[in-house]
Amino acid sequence: MVAKIKRIPARTDFQDESLTNVGSVALDEITSDSATSIGVTLGDDAGDDFKVDSTSLVVKGDTGKVGIGTAAPGATLGVDGDLHFQPTAITTSHITTAGSLDIRATNNLKIGTDGADSVRLGRTNTTGAKIHLRSGADTDLVVSNSKIGIGTETPSVTLDVVGTAAVSGDLGVDGTANLDNTDVDGTLVVDGSNISLDSTSTLNIDNSNTSNGITIGTATSGVPVSIGHSTSEVTVNDNLTVTGNLTVDGTTTTINSTTLTVDDKTIVVASGAADSAAADGAGISVDGASATILYDHTGTQWEMNKPLEVTGAITATGVLDVTDTTDSSDATGDTGALRCEGGASIAKKLFVGTDLDVDGTANLDAVDIDGAVQLDSTLTVGADDQGYDVILYGDTASANLTWDTSVDDLILNGAAGLVVPVGQLFLGDTAVTSTAAELNVLDGIASVDTDISSVSGSDDTLASAKAIKTYVDAQVTASDLDFQGDSGGALSIDLDSETLTIAGGTGITTTGGTNTVTAAIDAAQTGITSVVNASLEIGRDADNRIKFGTDNQIIFEVDGGDNVIFKTSGEIEATSLDISGDVDVDGTLEADNITVGGAQGSDGQVLTSTGSGVAWEDAAGGGGLTLDLNKTDDFTAAFDYFYEVDSSSSAITVTLPATGSGNEGKTIDIFCKVTTDYAVTITQNGSEKINYSTSDLIVSGTSNTNVTLVCAGDTGWFIR
Repeated sequence: MVAKIKRIPARTDFQDESLTNVGSVALDEITSDSATSIGVTLGDDAGDDFKVDSTSLVVKGDTGKVGIGTAAPGATLGVDGDLHFQPTAITTSHITTAGSLDIRATNNLKIGTDGADSVRLGRTNTTGAKIHLRSGADTDLVVSNSKIGIGTETPSVTLDVVGTAAVSGDLGVDGTANLDNTDVDGTLVVDGSNISLDSTSTLNIDNSNTSNGITIGTATSGVPVSIGHSTSEVTVNDNLTVTGNLTVDGTTTTINSTTLTVDDKTIVVASGAADSAAADGAGISVDGASATILYDHTGTQWEMNKPLEVTGAITATGVLDVTDTTDSSDATGDTGALRCEGGASIAKKLFVGTDLDVDGTANLDAVDIDGAVQLDSTLTVGADDQGYDVILYGDTASANLTWDTSVDDLILNGAAGLVVPVGQLFLGDTAVTSTAAELNVLDGIASVDTDISSVSGSDDTLASAKAIKTYVDAQVTASDLDFQGDSGGALSIDLDSETLTIAGGTGITTTGGTNTVTAAIDAAQTGITSVVNASLEIGRDADNRIKFGTDNQIIFEVDGGDNVIFKTSGEIEATSLDISGDVDVDGTLEADNITVGGAQGSDGQVLTSTGSGVAWEDAAGGGGLTLDLNKTDDFTAAFDYFYEVDSSSSAITVTLPATGSGNEGKTIDIFCKVTTDYAVTITQNGSEKINYSTSDLIVSGTSNTNVTLVCAGDTGWFIR
């Protein structure tokens, strides 16, 4: 039986006995003998607790839980307050377990204090024990062998992140960063000699700031930027603006946009072509329609393989050559090689090589027809009570058939005759029945006179041949031959008894033979003062002569060629002119080339005075203009040049060079040889002005004109 003790003295020694079932015991100190222990056995009922104070240390009898600072420990050890380790024998306190150790917190879990030098998790050994920090899965954060893994159990690099990484501040990587998924909200600065962004699936670089955007290679000028592999495809999903030059070095450039806008005024194809042959085939091709506009070197021309429809006007300064040979078959404007559904105005001659078919009325002021004309309907000249003369000419001079409207008669003039088939000549309603062997004048004559020595004015008989001979012989015997020369008055000879002598004059010898008198001109002529004939030619033979057959020209032909021609303006045209003396030219000297002292000079040299003559000198030393003569095609002029432009055969356009600062005072002289048919057009380069005007300068008319233009820099040109 265990005794009940109500009060224990201040110091009681229970020796080795037990104190059981004593209820509440208040003790100041409990000690045990050496090598012994103090055992407290609690009941297993609720409330069978061992307490030090009420909550300082509580051991629950029914659950075996120990509470420090709490009377109701929720686990094996419940601590209400801080757990403070105070090592003295060692420098570091340890919490060890034979198995696993879980440290959990309902709210926050903190390791270390604000004043801690460092916080270390794990151990230093060679087994590579992993440290897991998790908030959902074991792979949230893993530290293994000095490597950190986020989202992976086995990090392979210093920082291995499987998933998306978001960095709101700065991220500095001094080595290699392999990022599978990275979300950077702040600034990402990557500094290294070689930086690679590589992805086996998708690599996205994006920015939600629509003002700042994404920039690549903008910090340093001249840094090359390369995108894409040599065989890969780069796609730009939004608008692309290139502020510099765009160079495409591939073999094919494809633009799939619906609208293509080019600000440049000139589109260059076949860039870098050495010459016209190298540019052969350059142009524009329309896919799907087989339509092309291509340059053809053979004809140095543009070729189109489809019809051209123009809503406005077409202006051509050169020849419009239509090589299609299709004939027009109706007047609808839809057939033939050249089709016009409206009217056509032609300022010059119109030449039709084959038939001209006019469905309506042809109103022609003057018609000159060189070939045959076939009329398939009635030809009417004039109108009733308003006639016009009609003349049909023959090959013989003055031979024609004229309908003279002033007398309303049909008249045969000159050698023109009238041939009527037998039985087709009518006088009124009566047919003339005489045959070709008969003379119509014999109709109605009943007798023939045999003596016509005396015939009255009213005698209408026909004389016989014998009567005519008798009468003529008598008349010749009794008649004289009257004649008169340029001087000596009127003369006569008796045809029956006298002889007419034809004598030659100065330089002319006459010779009679049989029934012919021949007048010959002596080889040496000293008395002729004038010879005038529209077809006069004087010469040694057919290849060497002087010809006067062309009006207002004298042509000297030597060795079969027209070598020297004197013209009405005083101009001498010759293939070459060799003059051993002086030449005095009061007007303009026109020459395709000039040789001085046996030399033509070199490119850029000009003629200058030496004091005793002229010589070729460099333009910089002697000044002056460089001559460029006989220009017959369009060209671009250069500063300090004298051009002779000949537009007698076709219109010519002269394009001025760009002015610009530094060219002030430089000049260009253009001598224009113009005609009424063709003009010389002087056009500015771009928007530069001539005498403050953007219009072209056009030189036309019938007289030659010299135009001198002075460069005023950016202002343009002035005419001096």
